[in-house]
Amino acid sequence: MRSYLYIVILLFLFLPLTSFAATLSISPSGGTYSVGDRITVRVLVSSDTSINAVSGTLSFSKSIFSIEALSKASSIVNFWASEPSYSNNAGTINFEGVALTGFQGNGGRIVSLTLYARAVGSGRILFQSGQVL
Repeated sequence: MRSYLYIVILLFLFLPLTSFAATLSISPSGGTYSVGDRITVRVLVSSDTSINAVSGTLSFSKSIFSIEALSKASSIVNFWASEPSYSNNAGTINFEGVALTGFQGNGGRIVSLTLYARAVGSGRILFQSGQVL
């Protein structure tokens, strides 16, 4: 019989980060995963009005999971003022870019992350700061 260790990752603390008519969010917003799982997480923006720039800093529970990869594929951002980056040592993710043609709508992908569940426990990814222009 095989036993499993489970972790719960709270990827977002209840409310998304909102700026005027725009919202930054993380998807999925939560879940239960086993140690060793790889989880794809997307940082998204939604806006009722056209936006053309977005930036943010997120923090994550580095004792519970690590980031294996960060992808800009299918991003609404096509010019990066500062290339998206992460630090597993610091437990941070940073991005800052421009959507040259603008973006209006729901669930516009900014970046995607591949997380590795490394320990049992409850982990979080939280916006420390964010701005949508």
